[in-house]
Amino acid sequence: MTDKGLTEPLLDFKGLNNVLAQSSKPHTIPINAQVNNVFTSIQTIGDKLVNGNEIEGRATHYILTRSGNLLNYSDNGKLTLWSLLSNKLVYSEDVRGISVLYETPKGSKLFIGYINGTLESRDPNTQQVLQQVNLRSAVKALVSDDKNLYVSLKNGKIVQFPTQNISSLNQKVIRHIDRTSPITHLRLSRDETFLVGYVDIDQVEMLYVFNIIKPEQSWSTKLDLSAGELREDPNKLVVISEDCLNIFIRGENNKGVCMYSLFDGSIVQNVTSMHTNYINQILVTKDSKRVITCSKDRKIKVWDWIKSECLATLTLHEEGVEAMILSEDETLLFSGSYDKTVNIWSMYEYVNLATLQTKIPIRSLYLSGDNDILLATSNLKQKTQEPMQAFWVLEDNADAFRIRVELKNVSNCYVTPNNEYLVTMNGNSALKIWNLRSRVLIENHKVNCQFRYNLRALNGTRDSESIFFQKESSEIVQWSCSLQQQVHTFNHGGQVQDIVITSDDRIMYCAIERQIYKWDLQTKQELCRFQHNNGYFLFLVLASNDQHLFANGSGADIFEYNLNLDENQELKRFDIIKDSGWVNFELSPDGVTLIQTNQYNSSFWVCNLKEGKVVQVLNKHSQVINFVGFTKDGKYLITRSKAESIIWETSKWKALITIQEEFGIVTSSSRYVQAIIHDGLYKSWSDEIFSSFSDDFTFTSSTEQESDIVKDVQEVNTADIKMTGNFNNLMKIFIGNIGKKSLDEKKYLPYLYKTQIQPFKMTLAHYYAFYNNAEFVSQLLQMGTPYIEDVNENTPLDNAIQKKSYESATIILDYIMRSPHLYGKLTEEKIVNLIEFAPSNLKDFFDSAVKEQQGEYIPSFGTLLTNPITFRVSQNNFVSYSDIKHMIVEDKESDEPLVFKTIQIPFNMQPGSEPSINFHRTLSESELTAFRSESVQAILTYKWDLVKKIVYINGLIYLFYMSVLFAFIQTYHVISVYFLIAFGFYFMGFEILQMCLNKLSYLGDFWNIFDFLRVLLLIIFIYNAFKYEDWNRSQAMLQLLGTLNFLSWVRALSFLRLFQKTRIFIRLLVEVIYDMIPFMIVLIGAVLGISLSFEVINDISMLEALKHNYRLTFGDFETDNYTTANWALFIIGSVLIPLIMLNMLVAIMSDTYARVMSDVLPSDFLELNQMILEQEEIQFWNRRKGQLGYLHYVTPLQRKEGNDWEGQIQKILALLQQQNGQSPEVLNKLGDKIDLIIESQKVQFRDTNLKFDEQKKRFDRIQQELEIIMPKQQKDEIAEEEEDSDGDLFDEEYINDLSQIAKTPFENFSYQMKQFVNYRWNQYSPTKQGKLHKNESIKAIRQSFDALYIDAPDKSEIESLIQEIDLNGDGLLSKKEIYVLMMRLRDYHKEVESELNMLNKNRYPKDAFTRFLEPKYREIFEQLWAKYDSDSKGYIPSKQGTQLIKEFSKKSLNDEEINDLLKSLDRDGNGQISKDELKTFISENKYLHNEDD
Repeated sequence: MTDKGLTEPLLDFKGLNNVLAQSSKPHTIPINAQVNNVFTSIQTIGDKLVNGNEIEGRATHYILTRSGNLLNYSDNGKLTLWSLLSNKLVYSEDVRGISVLYETPKGSKLFIGYINGTLESRDPNTQQVLQQVNLRSAVKALVSDDKNLYVSLKNGKIVQFPTQNISSLNQKVIRHIDRTSPITHLRLSRDETFLVGYVDIDQVEMLYVFNIIKPEQSWSTKLDLSAGELREDPNKLVVISEDCLNIFIRGENNKGVCMYSLFDGSIVQNVTSMHTNYINQILVTKDSKRVITCSKDRKIKVWDWIKSECLATLTLHEEGVEAMILSEDETLLFSGSYDKTVNIWSMYEYVNLATLQTKIPIRSLYLSGDNDILLATSNLKQKTQEPMQAFWVLEDNADAFRIRVELKNVSNCYVTPNNEYLVTMNGNSALKIWNLRSRVLIENHKVNCQFRYNLRALNGTRDSESIFFQKESSEIVQWSCSLQQQVHTFNHGGQVQDIVITSDDRIMYCAIERQIYKWDLQTKQELCRFQHNNGYFLFLVLASNDQHLFANGSGADIFEYNLNLDENQELKRFDIIKDSGWVNFELSPDGVTLIQTNQYNSSFWVCNLKEGKVVQVLNKHSQVINFVGFTKDGKYLITRSKAESIIWETSKWKALITIQEEFGIVTSSSRYVQAIIHDGLYKSWSDEIFSSFSDDFTFTSSTEQESDIVKDVQEVNTADIKMTGNFNNLMKIFIGNIGKKSLDEKKYLPYLYKTQIQPFKMTLAHYYAFYNNAEFVSQLLQMGTPYIEDVNENTPLDNAIQKKSYESATIILDYIMRSPHLYGKLTEEKIVNLIEFAPSNLKDFFDSAVKEQQGEYIPSFGTLLTNPITFRVSQNNFVSYSDIKHMIVEDKESDEPLVFKTIQIPFNMQPGSEPSINFHRTLSESELTAFRSESVQAILTYKWDLVKKIVYINGLIYLFYMSVLFAFIQTYHVISVYFLIAFGFYFMGFEILQMCLNKLSYLGDFWNIFDFLRVLLLIIFIYNAFKYEDWNRSQAMLQLLGTLNFLSWVRALSFLRLFQKTRIFIRLLVEVIYDMIPFMIVLIGAVLGISLSFEVINDISMLEALKHNYRLTFGDFETDNYTTANWALFIIGSVLIPLIMLNMLVAIMSDTYARVMSDVLPSDFLELNQMILEQEEIQFWNRRKGQLGYLHYVTPLQRKEGNDWEGQIQKILALLQQQNGQSPEVLNKLGDKIDLIIESQKVQFRDTNLKFDEQKKRFDRIQQELEIIMPKQQKDEIAEEEEDSDGDLFDEEYINDLSQIAKTPFENFSYQMKQFVNYRWNQYSPTKQGKLHKNESIKAIRQSFDALYIDAPDKSEIESLIQEIDLNGDGLLSKKEIYVLMMRLRDYHKEVESELNMLNKNRYPKDAFTRFLEPKYREIFEQLWAKYDSDSKGYIPSKQGTQLIKEFSKKSLNDEEINDLLKSLDRDGNGQISKDELKTFISENKYLHNEDD
């Protein structure tokens, strides 16, 4: 990008930044209809960006500089520099006689050649003349590789200069004077071995190739150009391959391409008749495998050069295609034409992505070095006053510039305080020094060091003069920035781990294992050494006053050195953190706060050195933290792991931003963060850069500004919309096209999967989840789309839930399960919404949230403090050493194998808190699915432990009340009345409190109705008992007392829920009552109708009629004196009510019983959740208490089916090592355990062999049956088919079936891989055995990943997996082996193993069924299935299965045999027989055909 001062931002983001910078809480930028409106706005922006900007004036010579500026030279002698980002003229100069303009590839120098033979070098940004030399002949062409400059003169001479010094003393002659053929165009091979020159003068059209090393002319050939005004540019028709071995030239008749050897000019390959008209330009990809040509026939063709085949023909231009250019990553192709358009093509699928418009006919296309500017030019020789140049800003990052640093392996970044030199270290192997002003890589050093922990042996002086780094083991190199070279080496006695330098740049301290060296940087002398004999040093931190040095070791200790004392001083030891395993640590600028990280988990401790205590323990990372650093002002802390980077606000220690993409942190001399490398851009650190990041973020401000903030927010418009990533302006056009919802949206995904829309912080995953496009959501997440929250704090999952997109939600949940670090981003509110939404994989989601904790400090054996499970809640998503001490007791004889687990979702575990109540309410209203998961069961068990004491106390109080009521009923004693008065006030207050807290939801609880009526009757009874002395003689009062007693005893049943054995029956009772309510309404209606009829016919009261009908319902009736009408009503009533309705009631109760008892455990936890909710709703004083925490628990290691004996033995052996030398009794017990395990394994092995023998006999029986059915010819064909071990997995029918039922990302990726392998298998030249050689296998794998727009893995990674899979070591891979390898490269280890096991077990489709069903019998099977599946539901009832077995059996079967066969037919026992179940049944039995067949 252009340096500061030469450019202005294309869009003004100041208004938006001010809004964000002033807000005190997250504000929602007005988005009206949210997602839809955002994309509509982007569509409007994209339509505007399509039109190019024209440059006024004409130019005879021009160059588009690497930084994105346009340098023009016109006929009138004007040299002008245009800043294309701001579209304005920034420099102008009157210069005469310029013949050539040229900028070096890295943009470090600008060279201008003149007609008078002068050659001068300039600064490309300031245009300051640096050096001049006169060559005594006009300069015709220039080319450079940044080290050397090659100059072609009019007299035919070619000379070479060092780029840094073009003095005549340094020139070297490549070609001597040859006035007959001066070189007019130059090209240079990348390795600076060959120089290609073209002679275009007096119809002499020759191409010369020079060997620079010798130097001499190697060979030449003829290259014809079209004559006339539209003379062709030879640079468009000549391409040197990236490997510097060959050169591509437009061939014979100008319609083909010929590839020559650069060494001797021999023709390697020649392809003719590639177009019907002249080829205008040739492009070659970096791997030389694809050649792209464009022609006057209006076509662009992409060729497979190796096979000489046309891969694609691109036709959209209305006139001849004149120019093309590839983006640096070769993913986009730009083509220009005389039709005044530029088409943008995808190099993945060769489809058009967008069309740019301009007013000029296009002759040439250029991309700036950073690919941020696209320049189109017309024929500059044409005589017209119209603009001849147009440009498009493809990328807008005016506040930063792009630096080509691969962040994947960068371990440390340092920048000098003056922001001039950047140092990057890649692991322990390479160090690069960059000049940020000229953007040039100055030096590249190989580092020969092996560090146990992260590399920190890199620092510099505050005057920006020197940089210190370790190049060789034990050596620290001092590199001078002014001299740009190494000036001194400091030698040490071992590996240097860390370097710190005092603020006056005089003293340097280096940590080397057990010593700290103190160096005088002025005299280069060692002053002293600090010793640490009990451990070794890892990192150093220097206090801001340079008086104290802090050093940490491999344990939990931090040591302080007083730098005013000598090396014999007694160490001051900070023992703040008791846990071991601490690595990185950093000190805040004020010297008070110390940050320390752990090598075993992803947490970090915030310690106050003055108070000597831990302030907070924070954890939001998914992996171990490898960097911590404060900003210079101390306001922010940045922590980084391999998976993400997090920015923390240090005043409240709140996580502001989580960045899940590549993010480099650049520190300066004081070890404070000075800059970042994000999205490929180098940015100096400032608060303003927050607005471009990718996650939820809040700026702080005073509340007085809130009224102004709301006003400012309303003024935010579409001009503030910005994209992240490369080509961010171009991405607006792409996203705008997606907003149009075209049918071919998929073509944009490879370019937009990482793009984020700012300030809305929205990705395409949000968009497609919103519109329930599950296929695109799955592809985006597989490609690597960051899973983030938008400005409204909505994730793609939230969008899917809001729009009821079940399929998308299921896919996103699967993605979260594969990315455990995302669990920490789920708030309780989001979990509640998810439970209410209830996607199909909800149970799997909760199960995968449970993580088994492992680590060197986690014991394998111990004794639980509480059986059968012990809980612990902390702020960390891992079990710390202090947590373990509160969960188990070690070194006891009763020790048993233990497993520690953590729920990765943070919850507020405070009973009575608002989030906790919402969680339990949602669970109570949900289905039983969630209660089946281990995580929900663990939470409920823990919460029950917290509230059960209160529940038991309430139970005892109620028991006392029931005792008093019983005593009162027996004696009517006045003392009991007083007790009842006390209970009445207690119960009344309790119910009033519940009504006030729960309001209308109070009536939603079944038991609250009983409580309300009971309390009401109790109050009425007590009032009347005191009012009337002889109340016990009143029939109404006795009836009231009886009703009160009945309600009290019914309510007492609810306390039986306290006990697990009776809890399920209370749940059953409640469920039966709920299920009876609709039926009872119908029953009451029927009884009421018949009763009214009895009342009319017999002229009796309604009450008598109801009594008569009620007795009739239960069979108690008298028919004496019945009239004909009475008999008619009696018959109707006796059939309808006792016979039909009561039997229906029994059926309803049976169904409810079956439903509840089939899910005993989930139903039990549902009732437990209800009791917890009842208690928490009362605890109003805890509504705002509690905080998010992670639940840890430890349980005895459960013996799994199959006995995981290897793991148990390993745990026992580990315990043996821990207890080496301890009591022999313990060792004897452990030995007995091992013997028991070995004996159990012997038994298991014997059982397995027996099962294997049974299966073998069964298989032999099936084989015998097949021999009866099939003729010999078919058996021979099957034998040949069985030789192909890949047939099962790659059968076309199987793949087609899989494509229709595929739902999960694994299934989608699986069938896509199988289709690809099947379709292209023969292209990779398989052997006779149907296998591929190693190189062909690697080629197939990489091409398959490219076809699905997935980054292909490294070759080394593929080779390592090939060694694991290719067990026989012959270097040949079958289809199945290649498929397994592909799946493992995508981390689908368990899934592919399960798939292969299933195929080996079922053998479908290449099983006995498929072999049995030859064409004749396939038709019979399809007719059979169509007959029974007449309604095309895809299944048949099990009753029809019985009929099917009887009809097609070869022998008569009894009922027992039919039932056994029916069970094997309906394998899953759901009462429905699927087509696959029938196929499997037929493959195992011979009942398809009857005897006649």
